[in-house]
Amino acid sequence: MSSLDDHIEPYNLKDDQSEVCFGHSSERRFVRTYRLRDIVEEVRRDYGVNISYEQAYHTREYELTFARGLPKGSYTIARAYGETLKLANPDMIFEVEIKDKKYFKYVFMALGPCIRGFLNCIYAAIVVDGTYLHKKYKGVLLIATYIDDNNYIYPIAFNIVDGENDASWSWFMNHLKASIGDIPNLVIISDRHISIAKAVSSIFLDAFHTPCIYHIRNNFIDKFKNKDIIPHFYLTAKAYRMSKFQMHWAKLHKYPDVKAYLEEVGLQQWARVYQIHCRYDKMTQI
Repeated sequence: MSSLDDHIEPYNLKDDQSEVCFGHSSERRFVRTYRLRDIVEEVRRDYGVNISYEQAYHTREYELTFARGLPKGSYTIARAYGETLKLANPDMIFEVEIKDKKYFKYVFMALGPCIRGFLNCIYAAIVVDGTYLHKKYKGVLLIATYIDDNNYIYPIAFNIVDGENDASWSWFMNHLKASIGDIPNLVIISDRHISIAKAVSSIFLDAFHTPCIYHIRNNFIDKFKNKDIIPHFYLTAKAYRMSKFQMHWAKLHKYPDVKAYLEEVGLQQWARVYQIHCRYDKMTQI
């Protein structure tokens, strides 16, 4: 292990303005979000002492630091943590990218049992997405999952990056492909983020990339402010037969702007009947 492990620092430091969420267990009801006013009220109720919001804030931060350690420390031991995980899980994949030989940039993690489980699935349809991290050091969590036969989310790989951009999605997709290899008839479902499309087209050369119909639905609701078209869109998108597709597609002709938008996206991108690859029944990220 390189001595670099002792010098990894978080990049792009920012003040934490968000609330901290954790469990507070007592005889009262379990409170998931323990806010500053909850601390003030409970101290007043239990001890008869009035404290300020500033005192409550510093008390909460001290207790969280005592329980979890400083967030910066997690970045410092990132590689050591990965090596420890590999000792317990020899087939685990854990990679860390460092910027300027000092600052944390990316981390990729994939559990061996999850990879093996996915490679033995009935159909190969991967869902990729990103979600923002709102704590002190920000960043984005990129994930790759699979919807199993019981319609449960099955995790494949995780990646923490600085943001959703060409470089981060390419780094994630390269490591994802190295983890799962070349899979025949692979389908990748995502939102319409341009960086995802670029990464998939350049790394998964034989995969079919399709947008999530839930995101398309949200996009045209935001664009056209009309929820009446949702049932017609879903029935059109999920039709297996051309006759059914044409029947529901004709109903969307009443909304010319919506029809034009869906044609611009590309019928083969969201309509099951136009799929040129294997027709799976997973068309959405949720």
